Amino acid sequence: MRRGLTLAEVLIVCSISSVLATVLLGCLLASSRVTQHGAARTRLQQDCRHLINRISSLALAAVSPDQLQDAVERPRVDSGVSSEFWFYAADDFFGNSVFDPRNPTHHFYRVYREVDRVMLQALQDDGHPLAGVAPRQLALKVDLLEFERPEAGLLSVHVTSSEVVRGASRSIPLRAELRTTLDMPSFFFQ
Repeated sequence: MRRGLTLAEVLIVCSISSVLATVLLGCLLASSRVTQHGAARTRLQQDCRHLINRISSLALAAVSPDQLQDAVERPRVDSGVSSEFWFYAADDFFGNSVFDPRNPTHHFYRVYREVDRVMLQALQDDGHPLAGVAPRQLALKVDLLEFERPEAGLLSVHVTSSEVVRGASRSIPLRAELRTTLDMPSFFFQ
């Protein structure tokens, strides 16, 4: 009657176990990379969607200062693509004044891309920056921001963002792109 395992049997079991462990570890690492890339792609898409939502709320607040002027200064209708969005609004997005319905005032703003950030800047009526009011950051890591007005009452917005995800053996560039067209209401001060 034999008790225990021989040395050869133990070595065979160890080698089979190490091969299985190596295969399982490779699968886990590959799964981890796929999950990391998916999470990065989702984050990029959410960042683009968040920026579009912020720009949408600003655009929907656009109000013409009078009946003769458009609420959107740039881009003009059918003028092509612009990298900036200039608009008038009754809302003070920087909190420097209180809205009085008996004496409405308008504020002039510019949304633009600076390096890889999207900024909101308060302007004077002549288009120069409002003194003492620093631009407010709306988003980071934006590669492209374009505005277009295909017709009166519409504003098309195009946002592109990218990121490089580093893996064990190589880096993978990821890109998210979002386009939307907003139907802007037409309001004006009286």
